[in-house]
Amino acid sequence: MITMRASLSLMVSAAMLGGLLMGSGCKKVSVAKSGSPSATQPPPVVSTKPVGPAAEIAPVVPAPKPGFFASLFGGKSSQATDHAATQTPSTPTTPVTANVDTNRSYVPYRIQINDTLMIALRSITPEQPNIELIVDENGEIKLPYINSIKAEGRTTAELETLIRDTYLGQKIYKRMTVNVIVPSQTSPTFYIKGEVHSPGRLPYVNGMTLLTAIAAAGGPSDYFTPNMELLRGGKKIKFNYYDLEKHPEQDQPIQAGDIIIVYKSWL
Repeated sequence: MITMRASLSLMVSAAMLGGLLMGSGCKKVSVAKSGSPSATQPPPVVSTKPVGPAAEIAPVVPAPKPGFFASLFGGKSSQATDHAATQTPSTPTTPVTANVDTNRSYVPYRIQINDTLMIALRSITPEQPNIELIVDENGEIKLPYINSIKAEGRTTAELETLIRDTYLGQKIYKRMTVNVIVPSQTSPTFYIKGEVHSPGRLPYVNGMTLLTAIAAAGGPSDYFTPNMELLRGGKKIKFNYYDLEKHPEQDQPIQAGDIIIVYKSWL
């Protein structure tokens, strides 16, 4: 009896232990299926392979990474090249040129009455100093050894040729060179002659008047007469020096190329 009871007890115990083990296994399986955080199930694998017609397109193969030395030395130049390629090409610089009227012909200056001329006679014996003279009211000039020459209306080149041909034609010189300059064409001047302390050609300054022009020539000498003349082109303008001193408002402005004549008093 005792043996049978013991056997039954062992069988019951074994059955209970088996039931406990089976219950524990079922619990683990149920927990895994319920998605508990303790589950060790790996994440599902999502396929990136295109489905449908797109599946026929060849996959894009990534470019290989540059090597070590290429990344050190070639990376910057490649980036610079790419940057330059994306820049908008600059517009070429067009040189700026002046708007020049090529159809306009040069008109040489022609000598006028009362122009001051500087004439140089070269390659002659004896040598002559430079001659400074004024074209007179008849448009003529007087040179050494020859008669008066018509200068009005001629260019300096034409007058040079005329003077040279006159000297050589009259056999005064065998060879010579002539240069004619009109100073008023290079720098503004006026001319004052007669009874002043420093007669001659003087530089013209804007705003000069009769009184300031005479003062620029050193003022009148002790033998001057107050009745003076201003020559401008073919015109003569008479004025009285003392009247201008008494009434400065009557003083007149002069122009470049004007000639002031201060006469000598015979009393």
